Amino acid sequence: MTKDYLQKADFEVHQPTMRDQDSIFKMAEFVLEKVEGDFIPGGLSMGGYVAFEIWRQAPARVKAIILCDTMHRLDNTERVKARKQTM
Repeated sequence: MTKDYLQKADFEVHQPTMRDQDSIFKMAEFVLEKVEGDFIPGGLSMGGYVAFEIWRQAPARVKAIILCDTMHRLDNTERVKARKQTM
């Protein structure tokens, strides 16, 4: 539904499927390969971590970032371990 609103506002929307990537780094790298030029990545929850990683890998291409339900700081060691166990 949000995609429809963004397209009506004349935004080009990309929603790459990232099932085969096993890390935030690889997810960001995949998006950067699929989307050309400057863009505004958006992420919900873990997608926000991907958006931050996109920014880290290619800061000149990121015009802004949209974050929803994402922490503003990196996970601590304990949280990283829990996330890896979940994956």
